[in-house]
Amino acid sequence: MADYPITAVARRTVLSGSAGTGPYAFNFPVLTQTDLDVYKDTTKLTLTTDYTVSVGSAGTGTVTLGVAASGSNTITIVGARAVQRTTDFVTAGDLLASSLNTELDSQTIFAQQTSEDADRAIKAPVTDPTSIDMTLPLKATRATKALGFDSAGDPVVSTLTLAAMEAGSTSAATSATAAATSATAAASSATAAASSATTSSNSATASANSATAAAASAAAAGSVGLTTRGDLLKRGASANERLAIGSANTVLTTNGTDPAWSTITNAMLAGSIDLTSKMTGTLPIANGGTAATSLTANGVLFGNGTSAIGATAVGTDGDILTSNGSGSAPTFQAAAGGGYNSMQVFTSTGTWSRPSGVTKVIVIVTAGGGGGGGTPNDSQRGGGAGGGTAIETIDVSGTSSAAVTVGAAGAAGAAGGNDGGAGGASSFASFCSATGGAGGEGSSGTGSDIAATAGGTGSGGDINLKGGDAYYFARSAVANWGGPPTGGGSYWGPGGVGQYRGSSVGGGTSGTYGSGGGGSNTAAVAGGYAGAAGGAGIVVVYEYK
Repeated sequence: MADYPITAVARRTVLSGSAGTGPYAFNFPVLTQTDLDVYKDTTKLTLTTDYTVSVGSAGTGTVTLGVAASGSNTITIVGARAVQRTTDFVTAGDLLASSLNTELDSQTIFAQQTSEDADRAIKAPVTDPTSIDMTLPLKATRATKALGFDSAGDPVVSTLTLAAMEAGSTSAATSATAAATSATAAASSATAAASSATTSSNSATASANSATAAAASAAAAGSVGLTTRGDLLKRGASANERLAIGSANTVLTTNGTDPAWSTITNAMLAGSIDLTSKMTGTLPIANGGTAATSLTANGVLFGNGTSAIGATAVGTDGDILTSNGSGSAPTFQAAAGGGYNSMQVFTSTGTWSRPSGVTKVIVIVTAGGGGGGGTPNDSQRGGGAGGGTAIETIDVSGTSSAAVTVGAAGAAGAAGGNDGGAGGASSFASFCSATGGAGGEGSSGTGSDIAATAGGTGSGGDINLKGGDAYYFARSAVANWGGPPTGGGSYWGPGGVGQYRGSSVGGGTSGTYGSGGGGSNTAAVAGGYAGAAGGAGIVVVYEYK
């Protein structure tokens, strides 16, 4: 580093009104170009980017800007050597004069920089008492407050806030303007004063008349007796009169002749408020209004909490007003339908197809009834049993079709002591099914009553019904025959009636859907009679939307 003395000089240079890039001179010595800070107005510039420094042999030098300053800019150059020690002297090492000079120069520069900073600080005079304490109040205490000094001259927080000071500043500006206006008015008044002097005599006369009238008025008021605060003076039929102050919340009215204090009545307000011209805006919900300026024509109104009342859109013909759940406004929607729609009856095996819109069905599935037994010579045989029934409610919204099986009727037992045939099973796809009734007994023989034919059963349904059982008889003596061998009944009705012994003997009758056929009866007829066939099964589908 250069070896030169550090002179006693302020380490700050301020240059005002100088345009251009410089060079701008500084007169305090530095050791290196980084020992400076340069400001354009209040903006701190960056070395190399915004300016360059040239240091002369005496340590003083110049600053050249990268961008020219204008005549209104102020350029400030201030000492800013970093406060640090860069040289460390080693025991028994070289102690060079240049190193000592650099360290001593740095210490002197540090002291000058500190002095320059202190010169710009607020400080008490050197002649102040030694007891003075210039410590500021705490940050939280002095925030938004004005700084003042107590009787000892120490800093304190004033009771005057910044807001009050700003308000006072505005008021002062207003007062200054008013003062200027008053000064102008005063000059005008001085001119007018001369004119006023001319008319003073006339004014004196008028004043005398006014004084006389005022005295008369005061006398009149006193004679009327306006004794209470709020009293009014009114004119009676022939003289002034006192109208005493009215009660709270009363209004001054007139009957066309005299004024009076009155309580407000509905009659006073009737027809007096023109809602078209005297009111604007909307009446809020909280005050019993709708808070709406218009409503959908032919819409249905609905509540909306504290917000404006709402109105639905107009539905189409046949729509119904439908709730959309909590938090949603109702809307008009097409009727969703529902209820009974149609019925399909199957008396033979086929396929059920779901009609459009149908979502549920009730299915009744009945199996075929058994056929009645045929008799041998001089005997009586049993009727066929009834087929079972299953009844089920089914959601078919995901089913387009279903296979339907209808059980066949049990065949009639042939004459000569032959059994009747069993009824066939019925089903509705895999949803539910029913088994057929057993055929009636037709075998020959003698003996007691025998219960031999069981009814079919339903399965898979919500309700599963058993078909009626049937009985048969095997009697060789006419005198011992029992009642007619009737077939077992089904969901749809009773079984076929068996033939009763008597003058007219023979086979029974067939039953209705799913019921058993009647058994036969014979009396000394060679070969006997055949029984009756059972009733065929049936599947009925009731369809609902």
